[in-house]
Amino acid sequence: MSCDQRKAELLALIASSPSPARAQHRARTLVAAAGALGIAIGLFLALGGVRLGGELTGDLALARPVPLILATSIGAAVLAVAALWGLVHRGGSMLGRPRGWLLVFSLLVVSSLLAWKLLASSVFPDMTLAWPTRPGLRCIGVSLLLGIWPLAALSLARARGDAVHPRSTGAALGVAAGACTWLLVDLWCPVAHPTHLLLGHVLPIAVLALAGAWIGSRWIALARS
Repeated sequence: MSCDQRKAELLALIASSPSPARAQHRARTLVAAAGALGIAIGLFLALGGVRLGGELTGDLALARPVPLILATSIGAAVLAVAALWGLVHRGGSMLGRPRGWLLVFSLLVVSSLLAWKLLASSVFPDMTLAWPTRPGLRCIGVSLLLGIWPLAALSLARARGDAVHPRSTGAALGVAAGACTWLLVDLWCPVAHPTHLLLGHVLPIAVLALAGAWIGSRWIALARS
């Protein structure tokens, strides 16, 4: 297909997918975001909210120091905001950020979340020890349970809004949703062992990214391929 033919096809797709008024789009986005935030926080509180720690082995019980919780949660919040800016905000182009940017920024966000959690936890004694009874399976479930709602809200805000790389956009939205969810899971989960973090905290972000890519091809693209 020539460049002119592709351009004509793209213009036809845009013409067949009328955009809502800006006020309607803003209202829809705010309602979806508020609903997703309310559901995620409600589920977080129902699961126990902020947890300091629990039994590790035998009679040994480790509780996270409050300064550690503040350090990891503040860092996670900053990175979540960065993810929303770098992966959700369109930047200076109406077509959104380039595919390469989305990929590199996604990897940077996830690696930074993991690195900050490990670095901050390593400063406090015994905070990166393995918990034999907590390999990370519960955190996978909690992460996905909380993360699906912001992903749905972000996808609704970008519905039929990407004519260039909808799958990459959807995957980036999944990473952004996972970064926001990381903050709640970090408050809920007291374990900071590397293997646990990779399985229970990083893997769900990858799952949300894959789900976002699928949503991108079905919902974010201007027309189904």
